[in-house]
Amino acid sequence: MINRSPVLRLIANLHRDRRGQMAILFVLTLLVVFILFALAFDAGLWYFDHRTAQNQADAAALAAVQDLPADADHLGPATDHAKQWLTRNGAADDLADCPLPSNGCPYRVDDRIVYWYCSGDGKFDTVRVCVGRDSPGIFAALSGIDAVRVSAAATAKVIKEPSTYALMSMNEHDCKSFLVQGNVDVTVTEGGGSYTRSDCADNALQVGGSATLTTGVNDVVGGADIVGGADMEPPATPQDYLDDPYGDLDQPTVSGACFDGEYKYTTGTAELWPGRYCDTLEVNGAVVTFNPGVYVLEHGLKVTGGTFTSDADGDGVLDDDEGVLLYNTCPTSPCNGSQPDDIEKGGNAIIKVKGLPEYDNIVIWVDRTAGDGSQVKLVGGADDYLAGRIYAITAKVDISGSPGVVLTLNMSIVADTIELHGDATIDIPFDPLLAPPIWRMALIE
Repeated sequence: MINRSPVLRLIANLHRDRRGQMAILFVLTLLVVFILFALAFDAGLWYFDHRTAQNQADAAALAAVQDLPADADHLGPATDHAKQWLTRNGAADDLADCPLPSNGCPYRVDDRIVYWYCSGDGKFDTVRVCVGRDSPGIFAALSGIDAVRVSAAATAKVIKEPSTYALMSMNEHDCKSFLVQGNVDVTVTEGGGSYTRSDCADNALQVGGSATLTTGVNDVVGGADIVGGADMEPPATPQDYLDDPYGDLDQPTVSGACFDGEYKYTTGTAELWPGRYCDTLEVNGAVVTFNPGVYVLEHGLKVTGGTFTSDADGDGVLDDDEGVLLYNTCPTSPCNGSQPDDIEKGGNAIIKVKGLPEYDNIVIWVDRTAGDGSQVKLVGGADDYLAGRIYAITAKVDISGSPGVVLTLNMSIVADTIELHGDATIDIPFDPLLAPPIWRMALIE
C-alpha cells in the first residue's frame, strides 16, 4: 500500500470535494447577466435619445419650411424659426452639419441648415435640418465607452398642388366672407368649385335671395347658410385652413418716374405702355389698348365706357404675348396698411384683357400689404372677356351683371371677400391652369 503524505491527501481531498461550485457558477452567471443588462439599458437610453433627436429635427424642419419657398436672400427667417424650435425642444446646441443633396439641384447652406430646389424658378422649397450630439451611457463607462454619437436628420418640402378652386375667399374670421345674393345664377363648370376660409360658424359662405351657386365642390372652413329661396350644393365637412396660394410671388417693383399728364380717355383711341400711373386712370368712351407688361396704378382705375383691351395687335384674339398686370397700390408703395383706391369697371364699358404669364397669369393684383376697404368692382357685360387671375388677398371682389346678361369669366379669384350679385348669369369655365395652387408642407425624409 502506498503511504501518502498528509499534504498529498489534502490535495486529493480538495480535488474530490464539489462543495461551493454552484456559488462560483452563480457569481459568474450574475456577472454576465449584469453586463447584458447594462448594455441593454444603455442601448435603450441611446435609442430613446435618437428618437428624441429625430423629433427635434422633424419639428425644426417643419418650422423652417413654413417660410419657403424663398430666394437665396430671404432664407434667414426659415433658419431662425428652425433654431427657435431646436431651442424650445432642448437642442439649441445640437445643430449639426447635414449631407448635401446629391441630386444635382442648386443648394445653399445657411448656418448649417441645407436648402435646395429642383425647379427652375430660383425659389428654395426644400430644407434639411440635422441634429447630432454625444449621448452618455450609465454603465457603458465601466467598459471605457463614455458616450455614443446620436444623430438624426429631417427633410421637409413645400409641395405645390393644383386645386379644384376657381373662387377662393380668404378672409379669416368675418361672416359672409363669400356672398352670393340677388337673382344671380353662378356656375363653375367642369367640376371646379369654391373655397371659403372664414371660420365663422354659421355663414362664412352665404347664398341668399333667389341666387344659385352650382359648383363641383363648396369647401368651407367654417359654416354655410342658405337664405330664402337660394340654392346651392351643401358644403362638405369643415376643410383645412389653406394659406395664400400666391404668397410666394414677389410683389411688382415700383420704380421709375410717373407718366406725365392726366390719364383720362374719353374719345378716339389711345395706346398705353407699362409703367407708373400716378393719377386715376380713367377710360370713358375711348378705345384704349394696353401693351404687354406691368401697369402700376397709384390712384386706381375707372372704366365707365368705351373699350379697355390688351389686344395689342388688334386681331381680335388675346395672344399669349398680350398679357398685362394691373397692379393696384398706394402712392407710397407698398401700402403697409394704407387703403388703395378702387378698381372699377362699369356695365357700359367693354373689357378684354389677359393675365401676364410672368406673374402666374394674374391680370389684377391688389397690394397684399393694403389695409381693409378697397374693392375690385366689375359690372359685367356680354362682350367682356377676362382671361387670368384676380389676386386681391386684402380686398373685396364684387362682380354683378344686369338681367339677361351672360358673363363668361375665364378666370379665378383669390380675394379677402367675394360677392357675386345682381341678375346676370355668371359662368366660370374651370381651368386647372388658372386655378389657384395649394401649398402643402410635408416631411419627405
